[in-house]
Amino acid sequence: MFLKPLLLVHGKMNSMSLLFEVSSTYFKIYCFDQENISKSWILDIGGKSDIQKKELINDFIIREGISLLDYSDALVFWSNEQTVLVPSNLFENTSAETLLKLNFGDNFALNTSDFNRIPYIGVVCVYSIPTWIKSFFVIKFSGTKIIHTSTAWTKYLCNKNSSGKLIGLIVLDSEFLTFNCFYDNKPLIYIQTKFQEMEDVIYHVSYSLQQTASVNLDGNIELFDISGRNMNLINSFTEKINNLGLLANIKFSIHEKVDIAAFKLCV
Repeated sequence: MFLKPLLLVHGKMNSMSLLFEVSSTYFKIYCFDQENISKSWILDIGGKSDIQKKELINDFIIREGISLLDYSDALVFWSNEQTVLVPSNLFENTSAETLLKLNFGDNFALNTSDFNRIPYIGVVCVYSIPTWIKSFFVIKFSGTKIIHTSTAWTKYLCNKNSSGKLIGLIVLDSEFLTFNCFYDNKPLIYIQTKFQEMEDVIYHVSYSLQQTASVNLDGNIELFDISGRNMNLINSFTEKINNLGLLANIKFSIHEKVDIAAFKLCV
């Protein structure tokens, strides 16, 4: 286990927003006003059981005084691979548990399903989430909203004007990537897949664009490292894909605060 501050900038702590980011390997907290981060923390919880994770996080927020902070809004971004985006009309005729079982089979744990609606584009994000996460935040941070990161990234892209062009977001987590694209203000690509090396990211991105006949479109794709462990890979990716000339009309750029930008669209 390690504990370290990510960023510290002087600023007032009252009436701030709190963003919690949780996965199977990390627990992160951002305290910020608008986009000015006052303080942030990260806790490594990889390799621990659910009970151990809950205890580590509980001790951590008590020790750091996080539960005593004066905040106006609080939001949890849960990140895992067991998530699908489906049309709203399909979701109305089935259940979240059925959809997850269909997609993930025996790897899906029963009674862990949840969903977030994104009504303005007619889709629902269906995902699995451990019950301890829900109970923990309900008790410790009353009124906190919990959503999947895929919901956050989709809402982030919804807020951008993609009329006549391609806009996308590549998010790298500890062991998997999410690639989400819109074209003409409509969802075009959504994939989640494991990766190990920079070449894996190039393959999945270029292959998805080829399959949707999007390689020659003009557009912008942003990259974001939510895990805090892949910045070297992201820098190598942007350099390599530009040198290859595979996607000459698409500009790739790094955005280090996608999660903070998405927060304002999700509370």
